[in-house]
Amino acid sequence: MQLREVPSDVPVNAHALILGSNFIHFVSLESFIEIPNLIELHLDRNLIGFIPSKAFFPLKRLKFLDLRYNRIKLLSRLSFSGLNELERLYLAGNMLSTLPVDSLTFVPKLNSLNLYDNPLKEIPDSFFSKSSELTSLNMGKCHIRSLTSSKLEGLNNLTSLILSENENLDALQDNVFVDLPNLEKLAVNHAGLKRVTSLAFAGLRSLNELLLDHNLFVHTLPLNVFHDIPQVETLRLDGNLLSSLHYSVISSMKNVAKLQLDDNRWRCDCGLLGVRAFWPTQKPRFLKSPGIRCSYPDKYRDMNLWNIPVPALVESCLRTIERTTKRQAVQLGSRVNLTCSLPQTNGSYLAWFSSNTVYIPASFNNVNDSRFQIQPNGDLSIDPILETDLGPFICSVTYPDGATALRAVVLYTNDRKDSNGNQDHSSILTYALIIASFSILTILIVMLLLVVIFQRKTETEESRRPTSYNPFTFLTLHTRRRIEEAYAYAYADVHQRQREPADIDAYAISGNITEEKFKEDLEGSKEFGPSPLYGTLTVDYPSPNTTQETNTEYQSRDSNTTDAYAYVSPNRIHQQKARKRDEKEETESQEKLITSDDTDHTIDTNETENRESNAYVEILD
Repeated sequence: MQLREVPSDVPVNAHALILGSNFIHFVSLESFIEIPNLIELHLDRNLIGFIPSKAFFPLKRLKFLDLRYNRIKLLSRLSFSGLNELERLYLAGNMLSTLPVDSLTFVPKLNSLNLYDNPLKEIPDSFFSKSSELTSLNMGKCHIRSLTSSKLEGLNNLTSLILSENENLDALQDNVFVDLPNLEKLAVNHAGLKRVTSLAFAGLRSLNELLLDHNLFVHTLPLNVFHDIPQVETLRLDGNLLSSLHYSVISSMKNVAKLQLDDNRWRCDCGLLGVRAFWPTQKPRFLKSPGIRCSYPDKYRDMNLWNIPVPALVESCLRTIERTTKRQAVQLGSRVNLTCSLPQTNGSYLAWFSSNTVYIPASFNNVNDSRFQIQPNGDLSIDPILETDLGPFICSVTYPDGATALRAVVLYTNDRKDSNGNQDHSSILTYALIIASFSILTILIVMLLLVVIFQRKTETEESRRPTSYNPFTFLTLHTRRRIEEAYAYAYADVHQRQREPADIDAYAISGNITEEKFKEDLEGSKEFGPSPLYGTLTVDYPSPNTTQETNTEYQSRDSNTTDAYAYVSPNRIHQQKARKRDEKEETESQEKLITSDDTDHTIDTNETENRESNAYVEILD
């Protein structure tokens, strides 16, 4: 049976009352006036929406009050008035958007406050000023946007602070926790943190557990971010977006026993060169598995950082700064000075790296090799230089915000000596041979390219050159008295290279037919013959392996050509001449009837006209 109100039949001497998971929607002073001896009161998971003033006033001995997961939207300034002995107050999972500034004044012995999952957004300044006994505070998932030291004022005895899941909390400013000297656990994980200043954790001299995992830290962290909390034993930075980290960020934590850095976007090149060189043989014991796994470059993806040799890491770093890399010729046995040429600021870290695992930080010169010395200006002196020193040296300057600048110089020499002390010119000869080989190879490649370009150009010109037909000969009589006078036989040589249909600018009605087919159509026609098509004809030519019947008189001599036949209409100019000639013949015939004497002298000069005409046809591109 679900209760809808606080029952009235509770024994007067009851010490604990558990009314969780009911339908109670209202509480008041009258609800508890008959049970003043209660020490624990559980009202969690009910429907309470408001706590009126002095609702719990009769409960003078109450030490534990559980109001989790109700529907409380508002608290009165006097909601907890009279609870002078209250030690634990749970308000998680309600709908509180504001907190009365002095609502905790009436619970002076409160040591645990749970406000988890309330849409508070802001904590009033000095809200905890009267809560000096508070040791545990949970403000996770409260939509807090900003946090300042004034909002945490008065929490001198706080040992645990939970700020997890505040997705709008994007930064921790300097000295925000400066008034929490006894804080032992700080959880700001699964929040929206994007940056943290170098003095954010100042004053936390008792802190031993710091949870910053699953935030949005991008690239790196400030150099001295953990400088004020060297006593921390547990640090979680996993699940962020970190790609690089200076070794001093970790090395400053002298007592760390558990460090988690996995599930980040680590770049195994310049960004982790210092960490890898500071612990050259194996990862530190406090770094928990899987340690640091590379995300970039691709060749090292998912590899453990300590499985990559330092020379390979240096080479990977050089690829990212090759544009600024310089070469410097040196003489073996002499003193060499390498210039860093990077600006330094107060608080920056300078170090030199080489491919043969030499690591020289400017903070100390104990590298077991007195030949290496870093000058005050950051230059590296090597005296004397040995053959093993030849190769790249990288200068790295990391600034207080964690950003790193790099320069590289590659040492080389041309004066090597053999075992007898004589000058060894093998390297010079080798370089000369390489240069000569490269030059010859370049010339051959250029010549080959020229040949290919010439061939391509020739083929292109050949394929684009208009293919000319032999002149079509119109074997016509310029008259329409017979079929042969209206239609003529046409022949042409066509290049087989032409695969696509060709457009012939002529008047024709068919194409790609044999001579015999032409003659059959011509002889089978009676009065008008095949109907002419005036316009452009698309002629499909046979493929090279097609056997075509040809006219021996016009047999092609070119093996790359084939024959085509077409019906071609009469030349219009000759038609006009034929009509004029017919008209003239008719006129002369009439005159012949009148003047018969002149009949024998009439000469039909028109019959001597040339009955052939040529037409030149091109394949249109």
